[in-house]
Amino acid sequence: MKNIIFGPPGTGKTHKLLSIVEEALTKGIEPDQIGYFAYTRRAATEAITRAVNQFPQYDKKDFKYFRTLHSLAYMELGLNDSSLMDDNDYKEMSGLLKAKISNPANKYDNYGTGWQDDKFVNIVDLARIKDVSLEHQFCQPSTGHLQGGFQKLRKIASGLEKYKKQNGFLDFTDMILEFVKRGTSPKFRLLIIDEAQDLSGIQWNMVDLLCKNATHIYIAGDDDQAIFEWAGAHPWRFRQQKGNRIILNQSYRVPLAVQNRANSVISRIDNRVEKNWNATDRQGLLKFQPNPYRNIDFLKDDWLILARTNYILDKVEEELKTRGIFYQRQNSKSVSDRLLLAINSWTRLSRNKYITLEGAKAMYHYMSIDVGVKYGSKTMPRANEEKEYNYHELVNDYGLLLPQAMQWDEALDRISPTRVAYLLASLRRNQNLNHEAKVRLSTIHGSKGGEASNVLLFSQLSHRVDEGYRKNRDAERRVFYVGMTRAKKELHMVRSETNKEFSEMFWRT
Repeated sequence: MKNIIFGPPGTGKTHKLLSIVEEALTKGIEPDQIGYFAYTRRAATEAITRAVNQFPQYDKKDFKYFRTLHSLAYMELGLNDSSLMDDNDYKEMSGLLKAKISNPANKYDNYGTGWQDDKFVNIVDLARIKDVSLEHQFCQPSTGHLQGGFQKLRKIASGLEKYKKQNGFLDFTDMILEFVKRGTSPKFRLLIIDEAQDLSGIQWNMVDLLCKNATHIYIAGDDDQAIFEWAGAHPWRFRQQKGNRIILNQSYRVPLAVQNRANSVISRIDNRVEKNWNATDRQGLLKFQPNPYRNIDFLKDDWLILARTNYILDKVEEELKTRGIFYQRQNSKSVSDRLLLAINSWTRLSRNKYITLEGAKAMYHYMSIDVGVKYGSKTMPRANEEKEYNYHELVNDYGLLLPQAMQWDEALDRISPTRVAYLLASLRRNQNLNHEAKVRLSTIHGSKGGEASNVLLFSQLSHRVDEGYRKNRDAERRVFYVGMTRAKKELHMVRSETNKEFSEMFWRT
């Protein structure tokens, strides 16, 4: 029995899928008879963490098939790390092929998909991911002009295959291809496929194979949030799935004002599955921001700042630094963990408290030699990792040269003046730098699955994205629909500084 679940934004799709898992477990289905396959490693980890929290009688290892499709292929094919192309192999290939090639596996953690920096290799991989011929992919309008043309493209594709064959290597795409080629899969009494709208052609081939050996099947996603077509996703395969259709119709995130504006954008797409879903009981706030940095209090609640491309976020970062706002961009805080550890360690020493060896080393890292710490003492080579240290021990035995009463911004003299000014401004605003940042920055693609009380969404498009928007408006409609529906309370929309923008989100229905 195949069930197709459509989950509009914030309608609790993961909760629904885990309730299906819970029901299966109560009926006597063992965890290793359940396949739960998420699109990204992050989502797979979240699913297994929730499962263990919900079912404490089991350990993480019991849910061996809660993973990504790539991870399943890796396990079932009996691979190890030495079987796969790594960064050094791609670097060697760059020299052999005279083309810049990066390891696409490095992108899978956050996005569930990989792409190459080199345009030729990107086309080679896209053809394989989409399950189309190299020539077909080369002829797509998105390919644009390639210096050297199809002849050079074919040479690079051939060179890559030859290198992998000679060394017995596979890449991430090969893992899926080999799994499908083998033609066998584990048998599942319950099979769940999540974020199905983002699956590529070859991943759908793998799902088809898994479905043949499964009793109860749930395929979940939302075609309105299919924002990875450029990376090979085949959302039409999800829309065309046959079976019992279930539409989750109550959002627990999106307020009415935001839903109305988001729906006005997504409803302009013809080729989609119509879904009637309810907003929360909050009205919410929709606001246009001519100058967001002057008009917004970023210390109120939590904020998710979204932009279509990274160069816009670069400008946002500079503004936030100027204003002393503590933030996080993707997985990196605006103040590194080592710097925070150094500041906290010096503060503890000045209060006659003990610090760890790691804290002392972090502190010494930001001190100049023979000013803050003696030459040869920075790494504390004779120190005991199990021991903690106070100010007097560090002075007497480990080269510390500074008076205890000195403030951290003077003691840690290797912190740049601009960074010190930013830290002091942040602290004057009473922000706790040791907690998670209330302000997060992300591209819209990187925010999928996230949410915040308040969303600040920039409408500006880069030249390249604007060209794509003119050719395929539906793709950008889905992207901004995702961005708009991250908001739980307020959506603040910023007009573009140029004539290139996604203006549709400002149109009223």
